[in-house]
Amino acid sequence: ALIPNSALFSKPEYLTTFEIGSKNELLNNRLRLNANVYYYDYENRQFTYFTTTSDPAGICPNGSAPQFFGADVVCNVMSNADKLRTYGAELETLWLVSENDRLNLSLSYTDSAAASSQQIQLSIPPGATVPPGAVRSGSNIVVNVKGEQSPRSPELQANAYYEHGFALPSGRLTFRADARYTSESYISGYNYLNPVILPNGIRSGDLYTVEANTKYDATLRFEPGDGHWSINFYGKNLTNEAVKSATDASTTQVEPPRTYGFVISANL
Repeated sequence: ALIPNSALFSKPEYLTTFEIGSKNELLNNRLRLNANVYYYDYENRQFTYFTTTSDPAGICPNGSAPQFFGADVVCNVMSNADKLRTYGAELETLWLVSENDRLNLSLSYTDSAAASSQQIQLSIPPGATVPPGAVRSGSNIVVNVKGEQSPRSPELQANAYYEHGFALPSGRLTFRADARYTSESYISGYNYLNPVILPNGIRSGDLYTVEANTKYDATLRFEPGDGHWSINFYGKNLTNEAVKSATDASTTQVEPPRTYGFVISANL
Protein backbone atom coordinates (compact mmCIF):
# COMPACT_ATOMS: atom_id res chain seq x y z
CA ALA A 1 0.00 0.00 0.00
CA LEU A 2 1.10 3.56 -0.67
CA ILE A 3 1.56 5.70 2.44
CA PRO A 4 1.14 9.44 1.61
CA ASN A 5 3.66 11.93 2.94
CA SER A 6 1.66 13.92 5.49
CA ALA A 7 3.93 16.93 4.93
CA LEU A 8 2.47 17.29 1.43
CA PHE A 9 -0.88 18.30 2.86
CA SER A 10 -2.25 20.99 5.15
CA LYS A 11 -4.99 20.33 7.66
CA PRO A 12 -8.60 21.14 6.70
CA GLU A 13 -9.69 24.67 7.51
CA TYR A 14 -12.75 25.33 9.69
CA LEU A 15 -14.61 28.61 10.07
CA THR A 16 -17.33 29.59 12.55
CA THR A 17 -19.01 32.95 11.90
CA PHE A 18 -21.33 35.25 13.81
CA GLU A 19 -22.88 38.32 12.19
CA ILE A 20 -25.63 40.80 13.03
CA GLY A 21 -26.73 43.79 11.02
CA SER A 22 -29.40 46.30 10.17
CA LYS A 23 -30.74 47.53 6.81
CA ASN A 24 -32.69 50.78 6.69
CA GLU A 25 -34.44 52.99 4.11
CA LEU A 26 -34.92 56.55 5.41
CA LEU A 27 -36.12 59.96 4.19
CA ASN A 28 -38.84 58.51 1.96
CA ASN A 29 -36.40 55.90 0.64
CA ARG A 30 -33.88 58.54 -0.41
CA LEU A 31 -31.29 57.46 2.17
CA ARG A 32 -30.09 53.87 2.58
CA LEU A 33 -28.19 53.08 5.76
CA ASN A 34 -26.83 49.57 6.33
CA ALA A 35 -24.56 48.45 9.16
CA ASN A 36 -23.27 45.14 10.48
CA VAL A 37 -20.73 43.68 12.89
CA TYR A 38 -19.14 40.24 12.59
CA TYR A 39 -16.84 37.75 14.27
CA TYR A 40 -14.93 34.96 12.46
CA ASP A 41 -13.25 32.13 14.34
CA TYR A 42 -10.81 30.16 12.16
CA GLU A 43 -9.25 26.86 13.09
CA ASN A 44 -6.27 25.69 11.01
CA ARG A 45 -6.45 28.66 8.61
CA GLN A 46 -4.32 27.73 5.59
CA PHE A 47 -1.49 30.04 4.50
CA THR A 48 1.85 29.93 2.67
CA TYR A 49 5.24 31.42 3.53
CA PHE A 50 8.90 31.18 2.50
CA THR A 51 11.50 29.34 4.52
CA THR A 52 15.07 28.23 3.74
CA THR A 53 16.63 24.80 3.53
CA SER A 54 20.39 24.39 3.75
CA ASP A 55 20.47 21.30 1.53
CA PRO A 56 20.04 22.07 -2.21
CA ALA A 57 19.68 18.36 -2.89
CA GLY A 58 17.05 17.89 -0.19
CA ILE A 59 13.33 18.43 -0.21
CA CYS A 60 11.12 21.08 1.35
CA PRO A 61 8.90 20.35 4.37
CA ASN A 62 5.96 19.90 2.00
CA GLY A 63 7.87 17.34 -0.09
CA SER A 64 8.53 19.62 -3.09
CA ALA A 65 11.91 20.55 -4.55
CA PRO A 66 13.45 23.83 -3.28
CA GLN A 67 13.69 26.92 -5.47
CA PHE A 68 16.89 28.87 -6.03
CA PHE A 69 17.05 32.65 -5.54
CA GLY A 70 20.72 33.53 -5.93
CA ALA A 71 22.53 31.85 -3.06
CA ASP A 72 19.22 31.15 -1.28
CA VAL A 73 17.64 27.69 -1.38
CA VAL A 74 14.03 28.53 -0.60
CA CYS A 75 10.88 26.52 0.07
CA ASN A 76 7.35 27.83 -0.44
CA VAL A 77 5.55 26.10 2.42
CA MET A 78 1.83 25.66 3.00
CA SER A 79 0.89 25.41 6.64
CA ASN A 80 -1.92 26.11 9.10
CA ALA A 81 -2.44 28.89 11.61
CA ASP A 82 -3.74 27.06 14.68
CA LYS A 83 -6.19 29.77 15.75
CA LEU A 84 -7.15 32.96 13.94
CA ARG A 85 -9.84 35.35 15.06
CA THR A 86 -11.28 38.22 13.05
CA TYR A 87 -13.87 40.78 14.06
CA GLY A 88 -15.01 43.97 12.46
CA ALA A 89 -17.77 46.34 11.44
CA GLU A 90 -19.11 47.70 8.15
CA LEU A 91 -21.19 50.78 7.34
CA GLU A 92 -22.73 51.63 3.97
CA THR A 93 -24.78 54.67 2.99
CA LEU A 94 -26.38 55.71 -0.31
CA TRP A 95 -28.02 59.14 -0.45
CA LEU A 96 -30.16 60.26 -3.39
CA VAL A 97 -29.40 63.95 -2.90
CA SER A 98 -31.60 65.02 -5.83
CA GLU A 99 -33.03 63.65 -9.04
CA ASN A 100 -29.59 64.06 -10.63
CA ASP A 101 -27.22 63.53 -7.71
CA ARG A 102 -26.26 60.56 -5.57
CA LEU A 103 -23.59 60.09 -2.93
CA ASN A 104 -22.26 56.79 -1.61
CA LEU A 105 -19.96 56.09 1.34
CA SER A 106 -18.86 52.75 2.77
CA LEU A 107 -16.49 52.13 5.68
CA SER A 108 -15.05 48.96 7.15
CA TYR A 109 -12.91 48.14 10.16
CA THR A 110 -11.18 44.75 10.55
CA ASP A 111 -9.10 43.31 13.36
CA SER A 112 -7.64 39.96 12.33
CA ALA A 113 -4.80 38.27 14.22
CA ALA A 114 -3.35 34.91 15.23
CA ALA A 115 -4.96 33.89 18.51
CA SER A 116 -2.62 31.10 19.61
CA SER A 117 1.09 30.78 20.27
CA GLN A 118 2.72 29.28 17.17
CA GLN A 119 6.31 29.38 15.94
CA ILE A 120 7.25 29.51 12.26
CA GLN A 121 10.66 29.64 10.59
CA LEU A 122 11.42 32.39 8.07
CA SER A 123 14.36 32.69 5.69
CA ILE A 124 17.55 34.56 6.60
CA PRO A 125 18.91 35.85 3.25
CA PRO A 126 22.69 35.69 2.71
CA GLY A 127 24.48 38.67 4.26
CA ALA A 128 21.49 39.71 6.36
CA THR A 129 21.91 40.91 9.94
CA VAL A 130 19.98 39.05 12.62
CA PRO A 131 18.74 41.13 15.61
CA PRO A 132 20.35 40.37 19.00
CA GLY A 133 18.45 37.76 20.98
CA ALA A 134 16.66 36.34 17.93
CA VAL A 135 16.08 32.59 17.91
CA ARG A 136 17.67 30.80 14.96
CA SER A 137 17.17 27.39 13.45
CA GLY A 138 19.81 26.70 10.81
CA SER A 139 19.40 29.35 8.10
CA ASN A 140 15.99 30.48 9.42
CA ILE A 141 14.81 32.82 12.14
CA VAL A 142 12.08 31.56 14.49
CA VAL A 143 9.10 33.88 15.00
CA ASN A 144 6.03 33.55 17.24
CA VAL A 145 2.94 34.82 15.39
CA LYS A 146 0.52 35.15 18.32
CA GLY A 147 -1.25 38.53 18.22
CA GLU A 148 0.19 39.46 14.82
CA GLN A 149 -2.02 40.92 12.09
CA SER A 150 -3.18 38.44 9.46
CA PRO A 151 -1.96 38.79 5.86
CA ARG A 152 -4.19 40.67 3.39
CA SER A 153 -6.30 42.12 6.21
CA PRO A 154 -6.10 45.94 6.14
CA GLU A 155 -7.52 47.47 9.29
CA LEU A 156 -9.38 50.32 7.58
CA GLN A 157 -11.02 50.63 4.18
CA ALA A 158 -13.15 53.47 2.86
CA ASN A 159 -14.93 53.88 -0.48
CA ALA A 160 -16.88 56.88 -1.71
CA TYR A 161 -18.36 58.08 -4.96
CA TYR A 162 -20.34 61.07 -6.19
CA GLU A 163 -22.49 60.86 -9.30
CA HIS A 164 -24.24 63.67 -11.19
CA GLY A 165 -26.50 63.32 -14.20
CA PHE A 166 -27.10 65.95 -16.89
CA ALA A 167 -30.33 65.86 -18.89
CA LEU A 168 -29.54 66.67 -22.54
CA PRO A 169 -31.92 67.08 -25.51
CA SER A 170 -30.41 63.96 -27.10
CA GLY A 171 -30.02 61.79 -24.00
CA ARG A 172 -28.35 61.71 -20.59
CA LEU A 173 -24.75 62.38 -19.56
CA THR A 174 -23.56 60.98 -16.22
CA PHE A 175 -20.33 61.86 -14.45
CA ARG A 176 -19.00 59.81 -11.52
CA ALA A 177 -15.91 60.23 -9.33
CA ASP A 178 -14.66 57.46 -7.00
CA ALA A 179 -12.11 57.38 -4.17
CA ARG A 180 -10.85 54.30 -2.31
CA TYR A 181 -8.61 54.28 0.77
CA THR A 182 -6.88 51.16 2.15
CA SER A 183 -4.69 51.15 5.25
CA GLU A 184 -1.38 49.29 5.55
CA SER A 185 -1.52 45.52 5.09
CA TYR A 186 0.76 42.57 4.37
CA ILE A 187 0.98 40.21 1.42
CA SER A 188 1.60 36.52 2.00
CA GLY A 189 2.11 34.17 4.91
CA TYR A 190 3.87 35.68 7.91
CA ASN A 191 7.00 36.77 6.04
CA TYR A 192 6.31 40.39 6.95
CA LEU A 193 7.32 39.51 10.53
CA ASN A 194 10.88 38.77 9.45
CA PRO A 195 13.07 41.25 11.44
CA VAL A 196 16.43 40.50 9.75
CA ILE A 197 18.14 43.44 8.00
CA LEU A 198 19.25 42.88 4.40
CA PRO A 199 22.69 44.03 3.18
CA ASN A 200 21.08 47.11 1.58
CA GLY A 201 19.69 48.15 5.01
CA ILE A 202 16.08 47.21 4.30
CA ARG A 203 14.17 45.14 6.84
CA SER A 204 13.27 41.84 5.17
CA GLY A 205 9.69 42.01 6.42
CA ASP A 206 9.16 45.41 4.75
CA LEU A 207 9.35 43.71 1.34
CA TYR A 208 5.96 42.15 2.14
CA THR A 209 4.32 45.35 3.40
CA VAL A 210 1.66 47.10 1.30
CA GLU A 211 1.68 50.75 2.29
CA ALA A 212 -1.54 52.67 2.93
CA ASN A 213 -2.86 54.07 -0.34
CA THR A 214 -5.70 56.04 -1.92
CA LYS A 215 -6.89 55.53 -5.49
CA TYR A 216 -9.13 57.77 -7.61
CA ASP A 217 -11.26 56.81 -10.61
CA ALA A 218 -13.62 58.77 -12.87
CA THR A 219 -16.19 57.87 -15.52
CA LEU A 220 -18.28 59.81 -18.04
CA ARG A 221 -21.23 57.96 -19.59
CA PHE A 222 -23.58 59.04 -22.38
CA GLU A 223 -26.82 57.25 -23.20
CA PRO A 224 -29.23 58.52 -25.90
CA GLY A 225 -32.91 58.92 -25.21
CA ASP A 226 -33.90 55.65 -26.85
CA GLY A 227 -31.49 53.70 -24.59
CA HIS A 228 -30.36 51.44 -27.44
CA TRP A 229 -26.65 52.07 -26.87
CA SER A 230 -24.23 53.87 -24.56
CA ILE A 231 -20.60 54.92 -24.44
CA ASN A 232 -18.58 55.04 -21.23
CA PHE A 233 -15.23 56.82 -20.91
CA TYR A 234 -13.17 55.90 -17.85
CA GLY A 235 -9.94 56.66 -16.06
CA LYS A 236 -8.68 54.36 -13.31
CA ASN A 237 -5.96 54.96 -10.72
CA LEU A 238 -5.69 58.55 -11.89
CA THR A 239 -2.77 59.41 -9.58
CA ASN A 240 -0.87 56.33 -10.80
CA GLU A 241 -0.37 54.77 -7.35
CA ALA A 242 2.04 51.80 -7.33
CA VAL A 243 0.44 49.26 -4.99
CA LYS A 244 2.00 45.84 -4.39
CA SER A 245 -0.18 42.84 -5.19
CA ALA A 246 2.32 39.98 -4.85
CA THR A 247 6.01 39.38 -4.14
CA ASP A 248 8.48 36.59 -3.48
CA ALA A 249 11.07 39.12 -2.20
CA SER A 250 13.04 38.93 -5.44
CA THR A 251 10.33 40.13 -7.84
CA THR A 252 7.23 42.18 -7.10
CA GLN A 253 3.93 42.56 -8.94
CA VAL A 254 1.82 45.70 -8.66
CA GLU A 255 -1.81 46.51 -9.35
CA PRO A 256 -2.67 48.13 -12.73
CA PRO A 257 -1.21 51.64 -13.24
CA ARG A 258 -3.14 54.68 -14.51
CA THR A 259 -5.50 53.39 -17.20
CA TYR A 260 -7.78 55.18 -19.66
CA GLY A 261 -10.32 53.78 -22.09
CA PHE A 262 -13.88 53.63 -23.30
CA VAL A 263 -16.57 50.98 -23.69
CA ILE A 264 -19.43 51.01 -26.19
CA SER A 265 -22.47 48.93 -25.29
CA ALA A 266 -25.57 48.07 -27.28
CA ASN A 267 -28.97 46.84 -26.13
CA LEU A 268 -30.30 44.51 -28.81
